[in-house]
Amino acid sequence: MSKSTTERTPLLSLHGLNPAVALDLAPGWHPQFFPICLSPYWQSVPWGGANWTIEGTSFLLLPAAQKPGGYSARFDPSSPFFQCFLGLYMIAPVQGERVPLDLYSSLVHFDYLAWGQRLGDPAPRGDVDIRIHRVGVEKWAYDSTAACHFDVGPNNPQHGMPPFLTVPRWPIAPGAAHWSDVVDSYDERIDLVRGHLWYEGPYLVCSYFSGARFTDRAGRTIDTHTRYPHVLQGEEETVASIRVFDRGTGYRGPTPFGSLNSVTERKH
Repeated sequence: MSKSTTERTPLLSLHGLNPAVALDLAPGWHPQFFPICLSPYWQSVPWGGANWTIEGTSFLLLPAAQKPGGYSARFDPSSPFFQCFLGLYMIAPVQGERVPLDLYSSLVHFDYLAWGQRLGDPAPRGDVDIRIHRVGVEKWAYDSTAACHFDVGPNNPQHGMPPFLTVPRWPIAPGAAHWSDVVDSYDERIDLVRGHLWYEGPYLVCSYFSGARFTDRAGRTIDTHTRYPHVLQGEEETVASIRVFDRGTGYRGPTPFGSLNSVTERKH
């Protein structure tokens, strides 16, 4: 069972970013945002017969490391958090107009390609199938699947990334547990994603959590949400706790480069 709300870790986004994000973090997650500027990857997004230039930030949360100083359990197939993500997108208006919901799946697609490329995937994939339904006034829920690749392989960067995101390409010692024991590098997987979409003034906000379904090297089909319901519960509760604060200063995201290398947190 997860901890009660009073025992959770409250977080606020990095200094200087607007809008700001706060949430109550479930156990098993690293208590730090990784804000990623996605604007360079959203420069020519096709929709409605035109190409859109979009500004936005991904506020990414990753599973905690299995041991102090280690890398995130997202990359550890022995962990119930293997290949899990949690976070939200903050998408700025275009020329004062809200970005339409119909554009969301394309934005996620390009995010998958950018993440895979950053983790060394030679042919990243992110084919998104999304189903959106209204749940309130300017509020929607969605579930989606994404045919994509594992982000572990022999090309994982060993320099220019925080240790938390530096995944050993090969076992660090004979007999040491490693992703290659369970899955093949950059192999196929299906992300199982649920979340919410809403508008905060002119901003489109998209919160989400994800698990994964894949076949391991032994031929077993693994569905992390089914196999580890406590992970699913923690993800659901964390996403439900998200609050967004618009300081009225206009969109200010992280710098396009290096945002994974200079992350700080602010608690309240």
